[in-house]
Amino acid sequence: EVPRSQIRLVDPTELDQQLSEMADDSKSRQKTANLKSLGNLKQLVIANSSHFENIEQLRAQLPQHRQFLKKLSNRIKIQAAQDLPLHLGQILLSGPAGNGKSWLCEQIANALNLPMLSLQLAGSSDIMTLRGSERQWSNSDAGRPVRFMAECSVANPIIMLDEVDKMGAGNNGNPADTLLMLLEPENARRFMDN
Repeated sequence: EVPRSQIRLVDPTELDQQLSEMADDSKSRQKTANLKSLGNLKQLVIANSSHFENIEQLRAQLPQHRQFLKKLSNRIKIQAAQDLPLHLGQILLSGPAGNGKSWLCEQIANALNLPMLSLQLAGSSDIMTLRGSERQWSNSDAGRPVRFMAECSVANPIIMLDEVDKMGAGNNGNPADTLLMLLEPENARRFMDN
């Protein structure tokens, strides 16, 4: 039986089947070995009072973000009271350039002691950053979110998508379509990286 504080991100049998279809050269074997960890049990960070207290401290230090941080700390307080996994949900921060949105995400990740992936999407016009490249290519690889989750020590890190408004469509598809798929919870559960 799997402990409540651990989770498998993907079915190991399905993962093995997909990985077996990759090319059989030394570079592909290394990528396959890295991605195999997606089928292992990953630690879920369970919300606790220190997470709440750390966000409250951050709120006291950053009065310009107090409303947002209050909502975040309330969410964490409820999760901690119910002994639930720490889950921040999908959060959209908007505002003029240079007002500290990315910096704030880093501060939150540090306060919660969570790993964070920062994906810079400005100028991105290719879905491969999010979805990976097709398996038939000799240099095929998973998308950055999947590679990050494979390397990550916990199952619930922070993934920050920065400059979403500055990405565009290209020859290999529109990253916005993949992004919508990743952000909608039901679709995200069925998401398949190339």
